[in-house]
Amino acid sequence: MNERIEYKAPVNKLLTYGSPERDHDWPDYLELGFSQVHIPELITMLTDESLHRAESTSDAIWAPLHAWRILGRLRAVEAIPALLGQLFRIDEYDDDWVGDELPEVFAMIGAPALPELTEYLADSSHMLFARVGAAACLVNIGKQHPDSCHSCIIAIEEQLKLYRRNDPTLNGHLVNSLVELDAVEALPTIRKAYHHKCVDQIVLGDLEDAEIELGVRYDRATPPSSSLLGEIENAMKSSASTSSLSSEQTSDLDGKKKAGRNDPCPCGSGRKYKKCCLNR
Repeated sequence: MNERIEYKAPVNKLLTYGSPERDHDWPDYLELGFSQVHIPELITMLTDESLHRAESTSDAIWAPLHAWRILGRLRAVEAIPALLGQLFRIDEYDDDWVGDELPEVFAMIGAPALPELTEYLADSSHMLFARVGAAACLVNIGKQHPDSCHSCIIAIEEQLKLYRRNDPTLNGHLVNSLVELDAVEALPTIRKAYHHKCVDQIVLGDLEDAEIELGVRYDRATPPSSSLLGEIENAMKSSASTSSLSSEQTSDLDGKKKAGRNDPCPCGSGRKYKKCCLNR
């Protein structure tokens, strides 16, 4: 059994900092006294399995999350390998916090993270949604650092060019990532992936949906495929049986008129409303 790691101030404050808010208004952790000299100890905390496996009711279980937020604030390039090493938790533990927050952390680090993120995305030994997470990190860097956007697009498109080898779900997320970056220049690759039926359409939709999102098509020329509608219907049934929708959400599900274009679609498919029911 590994010995418990003793953390020094101010890093040890994170052991009792408590449950975070699920939003983008992170506390100003630097007011606690953090600086570049604390980066090595923060990396240790980030990778401390005893904390990741702490009791779910304890404050300590949140310490690695606070550590990665601070590493982002400090633009800690030396933490990139350790941060990438957390992406597996999306697949292994259904850890939504990793999937939601590491793209924000990597965006704070910016361009220095591009080579290792690109390499991670291209490595098929990594699990599916860990690679999807890497693509999301590239998207956030591209959005928040315009000078790096082209490099992010190239990294994602190069992986999509391997659409025959890739999992169709990965291809779906790669297409979605390119759409998020308004990568019109990647349309030839996107079209090929769809033409060869290598894209999971439940992620974004079919080729016409992608073209609409990229602004090269105004509206649909054909109705969505029956198979896609069937997948969405199944997702709706699954959502209805496993989630606790409020009465207001249920009303939205019936009318499909209250959701904003960028809100999650009330049908429960997991896609944005503008990419789902508005295109039906």
